[in-house]
Amino acid sequence: MLRSLVSLVVAVALAVWALPWCWWLMRDQWVRHITDCADHWPEDPLGVGCGVAAGIGLALWKRPNWFVHTAIHELCHLIMCMVLFVPVNSFRATRGQGGEVTHLRIDPVRETLISIAPYVLPLVLVPCLLGLRFTPPGAWHALASGLVGFAYVHHLHGLYHNVRLNARGSGSDLVKIGRPLSAVLISLALLLVSAWVISMLWAGP
Repeated sequence: MLRSLVSLVVAVALAVWALPWCWWLMRDQWVRHITDCADHWPEDPLGVGCGVAAGIGLALWKRPNWFVHTAIHELCHLIMCMVLFVPVNSFRATRGQGGEVTHLRIDPVRETLISIAPYVLPLVLVPCLLGLRFTPPGAWHALASGLVGFAYVHHLHGLYHNVRLNARGSGSDLVKIGRPLSAVLISLALLLVSAWVISMLWAGP
């Protein structure tokens, strides 16, 4: 009961303080790079368009590859454990039976960060964005832009399925964290990720 109350208080505090700032940041990137841009197009419109279309096409063509989604989900848990220096006991990812990362008992703060990791870390998108940052102008930059577009759609698709599958059940990530806090943390991360994507695709090589 106390933990649920603390989770709710933190959720309200973040919603009041951090959420407006992240919204402003994302909106600032949108206005600066898209609304106020002369042609409103990214630097590599064809590459971005093809990447986004490929991502949407893959999402609509068939149901998600559950092994890929599960592996990415559990890898996020694992990476956060490593970042927070939490010893991991086991790692498991399967196609049909889900996955699991077990670790030693820890404090509620680190447990929350580990539990929320798959919903806030764009694991596939980050290397694409970093690759775009260091790719020179030309055909390779257009390809990198396309990969960013594809990875962003993949991130949204995976986030949708993660939330849909883990918002119920006493042992699910989002229930353990607390639904209000989970919703705020996911919203904060999505706004920041979107701002980063806009700034990279519209800023130019």
